[in-house]
Amino acid sequence: SSSLKFIQNKMVLRIDRTLSTSNGLDWYESRVANPEWALEGLANVLYSDASKRQKYFRNIATGEMPDQVLSSSSCAITLPVCDANAEPATIEMLEAVQPVTTTTTTQPPEEHSGALAVKSVVGLTSAFVAAVTLN
Repeated sequence: SSSLKFIQNKMVLRIDRTLSTSNGLDWYESRVANPEWALEGLANVLYSDASKRQKYFRNIATGEMPDQVLSSSSCAITLPVCDANAEPATIEMLEAVQPVTTTTTTQPPEEHSGALAVKSVVGLTSAFVAAVTLN
């Protein structure tokens, strides 16, 4: 008998409810992140809410087993890894982001002469990550 509440309440979760045929975890191998699926799967397990999708999570304390195995026949579209002639689908950005150029000038210590100008360009990826982090 354990004094830990999650053991007493039989609430020990794993992220391997959805697997590939080679036992890869869909949690890590999905092409596109779907956080709403993760939230639904978590609500399904935590609250025993059958109206929520069973995805990713399973409760090993109650004996749940992986019950979703994805195979190539599960794919709705042909991916380039499966067919060399297939083109990857374009993932649209929510908002167009233009590169931003900034220039910073700093004065060096007295033992060095002249000023140092640093010019940096923030590309689309950096700007997108910054936007996600700040919002």
